[in-house]
Amino acid sequence: MSRSDPNFLHIPVLLEKSIDFLNIHSDGIYVDCTAGGGGHSAEILKRLTTGRLICFELDRNIVAKAKNRLSAISDNYMFFEKSYIELKEVLEKEGIIGKIDGILFDLGISSFQTEAGYGMSFNIDEPLDMRFSSVSSRDLPRFLNSAGQQEIEQVLMEYGEERNFRKISAAIVKRRANEPILTTFQLKQAVFSAFSKREPYGRVKQAVRRVFQALRIYANDELANVESGIKQALEVLKPGGRLAVISYHSLEDRIVKRIFRENALNKGLKVITKKPIIPNGKEQKQNRRSRSAKLRIIEK
Repeated sequence: MSRSDPNFLHIPVLLEKSIDFLNIHSDGIYVDCTAGGGGHSAEILKRLTTGRLICFELDRNIVAKAKNRLSAISDNYMFFEKSYIELKEVLEKEGIIGKIDGILFDLGISSFQTEAGYGMSFNIDEPLDMRFSSVSSRDLPRFLNSAGQQEIEQVLMEYGEERNFRKISAAIVKRRANEPILTTFQLKQAVFSAFSKREPYGRVKQAVRRVFQALRIYANDELANVESGIKQALEVLKPGGRLAVISYHSLEDRIVKRIFRENALNKGLKVITKKPIIPNGKEQKQNRRSRSAKLRIIEK
């Protein structure tokens, strides 16, 4: 199914566990910082009577779908087409700082965003973009075609944890000398050219995946946003309120783990999950994108 198919429904990861651990009260105020297609939001909204749900989603391509899904359940929600890095500012204007019972972050890439139109997938030949929104100031094609080799190396090493970052960066610089790298397939071919033909295909494909991840994180400044969003969330929660975060790779999870640990040590917050919760075998089998997911919960 495509993003335009009205029957397409994004499958939320760790749905039952994340909702259960939020301890939802029917009269509480909850925030879904990454509403996406509305999967987690819908389950929260079903449990509210006089309570309220506040949703954030930066990607305008899926906002309408999420709103339709929620409106079929209840009108006890507000939707902001904004990034969660504006969380504190928005809630301050609404006058509910310190009144939030629970906040959820699902940091994964939506199924919608791996399809055509985003320039994120190495399986579809289209213009490189990788931005979740046009408000992002980082022009990825410009970076790939003008940055020094060491700058590219830094991005691949830091955000992709790719051990072959040097030879891949060199291959990118060599490729762009002949023609600009402007499409996903051109980028994929540049990465492939860094390896000998004797290299196992699966290993090269993993390198391509890590390169695309690194550049997507760079284009959207994801790690800095995650850190800012989680810190703001802890500020706006009321005492007894809970924050649940689902991460999908070690870079995100390290940030979440560090912030939770610091707040537990210095501010007396309670980490509910001593070890992260992961999907069971059934969910991993039904939903491949859930395999790397980790859920952590902290209580203020």
